[in-house]
Amino acid sequence: DNKKFNEIEKIDFLKKFIFNLCPENSKYNYPGYITEKLMDSCISGCIPIYCGKLDDLDKKVFNIKRIIFYESDNEISMNKCILKINELYNNNQKLIDFYNQDIFNDGASEIINRLINNFKGLINDIKEL
Repeated sequence: DNKKFNEIEKIDFLKKFIFNLCPENSKYNYPGYITEKLMDSCISGCIPIYCGKLDDLDKKVFNIKRIIFYESDNEISMNKCILKINELYNNNQKLIDFYNQDIFNDGASEIINRLINNFKGLINDIKEL
């Protein structure tokens, strides 16, 4: 039930699962937007099954080889996704190899820190108005 779910931290809840289905609310994201859904999946240790568009900045942060992508309105894409999940689920070594890939690319922390600092700068600019 939703009350019980809200008592559990999202990251702690996701840690119980191998895979996490994390679709975006809209097909196309805004430029520079990095979803919390994908981030929550990665830092909880899940393999993300992601429906969304990653821009160039996202691709500098996330290792796209450790994400299973699908397009909800594309039957071929959905079938490829299902085949990949089945392949990993039914082959322990392939699952371990896939899981053990780095979640984030080299330099991701610097990019994230720069985004945080830029955001803090914007907030300070707004406060000064």
